[in-house]
Amino acid sequence: QQLHHIRKHMTDQCEILDKVAEDKTVLMQCLNIREAEELSGRSRAWLQSRVDALRWEGKVADAKAAREAWVRLEQYGNRDYRLLERVCAVYSMARLNTFADAFSNFIVEDSGTKKLTLEKENPFQKALEVILTSMPTIDVCYEFLGLGGSGYTNALKRYIRYCLVASRQSGEEARVTSLNPLSSRILYSSPTEVLFDLTQVNPSAEDSDEASHGVGDLIYVSSGAVTLISAASPNRHVRSLQVPSRRQLEGIARRLCLVMDIPMGDVKVQFLYLPPTAMDADSLSRLHRAIGLVEPLDALSEKGHIPEWASLYNGALARSEEH
Repeated sequence: QQLHHIRKHMTDQCEILDKVAEDKTVLMQCLNIREAEELSGRSRAWLQSRVDALRWEGKVADAKAAREAWVRLEQYGNRDYRLLERVCAVYSMARLNTFADAFSNFIVEDSGTKKLTLEKENPFQKALEVILTSMPTIDVCYEFLGLGGSGYTNALKRYIRYCLVASRQSGEEARVTSLNPLSSRILYSSPTEVLFDLTQVNPSAEDSDEASHGVGDLIYVSSGAVTLISAASPNRHVRSLQVPSRRQLEGIARRLCLVMDIPMGDVKVQFLYLPPTAMDADSLSRLHRAIGLVEPLDALSEKGHIPEWASLYNGALARSEEH
């Protein structure tokens, strides 16, 4: 399955490069530009002036084609377009451990002396080192994009824990806390917040007919607000059982009152239902709000409250997961 994802990504990337080349050709022909390098660093205001000149000359079709090509290039011609997917493709290749030797032992010709030498340095390993150093939580992003093929519940636990620790604590305290979970069931705890892992308590709905449904994979408690967090099951027949009933919500609220010593009138229970196989950008934003991270992504990333890649995350749902 990982090979399928890698092959699909490489095919998509080749198609994108072909589209970029085609749109650059259209712009060069319409704007009478000889070298593609002349387009580098140009702004939309520059394009608008050239388009206006074409329209003034009566070349309306060329003006329209140039503008449409420019808009497409702004989207998928950007070097950051699908950046995380490309980085995760490299990470996926490293996980397979079958491509490392394919990027070493190249025969290189020196341009000056014309001598042939054997290049033993491995650029793939260097790129991987940079990725793992600058993005230590790349495995979470990899699973969020659905590249792992087995869901992302474990990645979801690590992500929420990371965000809670990073945003509530600082420095050495945060590092020690992140390295030493309280237990297999309590992932995070403070005087006002606690994150329970119910996947260690309840059997999977797919594995048992007697499984407890409607209680979520994780429970996040902040003062009197309770959020049940669950990734939808890939099995559509099980999904209806995952959504808690009114009676179940009331039962959870009563238990919380007893365990956390919170007045019944102060308890509010909500259910956060996430996509089944991959996390999309909108669901990630809902998750942030559920755990109290309401600032813009750039601000959260700058403060270190979310992983470094989260501000660039733009994962989308597959068409089969939209309903």
